[in-house]
This record gives sequence, structure tokens and C-alpha cells, in this order.
Amino acid sequence: MGVALYAMFIGLLIPSVRKYKCIAMISIAAMLVNYLVSPYIGQGWGIVAGTIIGACIGIFVLEEEKV
Repeated sequence: MGVALYAMFIGLLIPSVRKYKCIAMISIAAMLVNYLVSPYIGQGWGIVAGTIIGACIGIFVLEEEKV
């Protein structure tokens, strides 16, 4: 069941990465943050830190839609 969660995440990520290359940069940054901080603060909190920092990077990288 643990593998199914990773497969679902990758299945949701790949179509977005193919359509928008900026999303690949954001997801790689979040992955690196998770990898770097997990030994110090634990795996669960590393995922939280990677998600929050990835979201903050996404705010500045992704352009807003013009209404």
C-alpha cells in the first residue's frame, strides 16, 4: 500500500510537469529541501518543510493569470 501512495503522487505530478516546466523546478526544490532537512528534524517534518518551501517558491515562480 505504501508504493501505491508514491505511484499516485507521481501519476498526478507527471502531466503537470509535461505541461508546465516551472512545476518541475518547484517539485525538485521541494524534494531537495525534504532531503536536506529530514536527517535533522525527522522525515515527517521534512515533508512538511519541503511542502511549505515549495509552495513559497511556487508563489514567485508561477505567473498569475491575467483576468
